[in-house]
Amino acid sequence: WVSQDLVRKAAGPGGGHGNANDGYEILHTNIQGALDTLGFEHDDFDNVHAPVPQSTSYLPWLKEKLVNGQGIVWFIMCKGDSHNCYGIPNATYDHIEPVVGIYSNAPLDDLTVYDDDVLVHGSNYAPDGDANFGYFRPFSSLVDTTEMNGNCADAVAGYGHNEMYPCVELNYNFGYALTGVGGPTLPVSLDVGRMDEPDVVKTFPSKPAD
Repeated sequence: WVSQDLVRKAAGPGGGHGNANDGYEILHTNIQGALDTLGFEHDDFDNVHAPVPQSTSYLPWLKEKLVNGQGIVWFIMCKGDSHNCYGIPNATYDHIEPVVGIYSNAPLDDLTVYDDDVLVHGSNYAPDGDANFGYFRPFSSLVDTTEMNGNCADAVAGYGHNEMYPCVELNYNFGYALTGVGGPTLPVSLDVGRMDEPDVVKTFPSKPAD
């Protein structure tokens, strides 16, 4: 677990909010540098060379990484937001979230994307679901256009709601799979005993983990 404060302070300017003291908002323009600074190995979706519509190759990439046990940072659209990240070309996303699991009725060595394959994602606003188990989305429900009148037509707009049911943009996609930390690793689960992270940038006092 790495705090948002440390992640932003590991990032350079990317075209969004931030400064040298408080750190910089994570965008697709600076996440690779932040991951490198933090010592994470990562495998990134090739958003430069993937043909448009990129979602055709992005969904299989998501499945392959999740089957391999690699957590993903995905960049997604949220209902009611602008889908225009600071005017950066092709940055049709509004938010970033973790994607952490996959379920399939097919053997997991079959990397074909099936409509009823399901991934598990967070919203970055805990608790994620009633029991904090995350949000479960069939792959068939993920892709939409910037009009969001398809799979996300019934999503609830607005902060605190739209992050829970986002969509992947049809044409341009960004994703970063965490593959290691430069040495042998074991799967672990960390429970810090709380769901909030004090905003120390705004001078809120730090709090101990239980």
